[in-house]
Amino acid sequence: MFQRVPLDVVTQLSHSGQTDVTQSSQSEPREPRIRAAGDPAGGPATPRRTRVDNPLACADQRSGGGRGRPRGSLGGLGVRAGNAGLRIHPANPSSWDVTRAYINVTGNISHRVSFRVTPDVTRLSTTVTGGALGEKVTTSADGSLIFRLKYAYGQFNLDEAWSKGSWVRLGQHHTPYVDWEEGVYRYRFQGQIFVEREGFMSSADTGLSTHYNFPGNYGDVHVGYYNGDTYTKLEPNDQKAIQIRASLRPAPEVAVLKGLRVTAFYDADDYIKSDPRNRLIYAVTFEHKYVNAGFEHLNSTDQPTGASGLIRAEGYSIWATPRSPKGWEGLLRYDHLKPNTDNPDIKTRKIAGVAYWFKSQQAPATAALLVDYENVTYDSGLAKPDEKRYALHALFNY
Repeated sequence: MFQRVPLDVVTQLSHSGQTDVTQSSQSEPREPRIRAAGDPAGGPATPRRTRVDNPLACADQRSGGGRGRPRGSLGGLGVRAGNAGLRIHPANPSSWDVTRAYINVTGNISHRVSFRVTPDVTRLSTTVTGGALGEKVTTSADGSLIFRLKYAYGQFNLDEAWSKGSWVRLGQHHTPYVDWEEGVYRYRFQGQIFVEREGFMSSADTGLSTHYNFPGNYGDVHVGYYNGDTYTKLEPNDQKAIQIRASLRPAPEVAVLKGLRVTAFYDADDYIKSDPRNRLIYAVTFEHKYVNAGFEHLNSTDQPTGASGLIRAEGYSIWATPRSPKGWEGLLRYDHLKPNTDNPDIKTRKIAGVAYWFKSQQAPATAALLVDYENVTYDSGLAKPDEKRYALHALFNY
């Protein structure tokens, strides 16, 4: 049995004063998402879906049950945003680059226990520490695509004990905020959401977490206990991160307002004992068949070493994706970041694009084309060149 999984491709043209401005190395696979009952319809450009936290639940229902019978599936390959692109910059005038690919393996051990394993592909590069000044070491595999583990977790479904859509996950899996936000912001194939793209959050980490849906579709809460150093790094010490996200839907029964949600997220962590790495995010999102929109605000506190002082950053992102019933959709986004509140220097990101979402015969199958322009500016104190990118992105979710 094969599970439908996403395939995203991007053709990207970049102009910048720096060697490589592509953000593709942080992109990730998205699970097929099925909307919960009461969520606003997505319109013709967004096939109606209800979120399934057990990825094979729908397959079991279509096959006539299978309660308690082990099931599994091997997903297809997915190449995510920024993975295949034409890049132009001084060091390398023109190149096609495939930098990410995914294989999803999911299954049910019983109706209460399921699992997911997702390796992803990244570009290998060799780094040297402790060598002589100017020393460079390479291997024959440098530049090759290699696999590394992105997700590997077991899920214990608590639909019967708590509420539908409640579960416990153990292993390397989603962190509470990023995956949730991207359920509303559908343009990861263009680039990550603000807090992840600027390096404050990761989409995955290793640990234990639980999710609970409030009755009546009033919202949900997701809390986890993670290593805190993301899935890309080895845990260096005994410090752990406690992350919690709570989302409230104030008026789930009101037609126009049922797509409104207010969210708060907090990440309490330490680099080493008493050296904080904390993030506070509050967000407002709105979903409607004619527009999705969102606002998120970030405050962070970092002290990487005991000898360094506290670094406090502050920023926000605002975005909207107006759409028509004919499949056309706009993308407007503005990010504003002050990397250190003790300094006045600002980094901004502006994104504007037009997308066409093809009609699909069966969810979650989706295809879209996006043409966009992205401009990143840095104040002089940040000592970085401005960036400009023009891109053609394609999304294939099957």
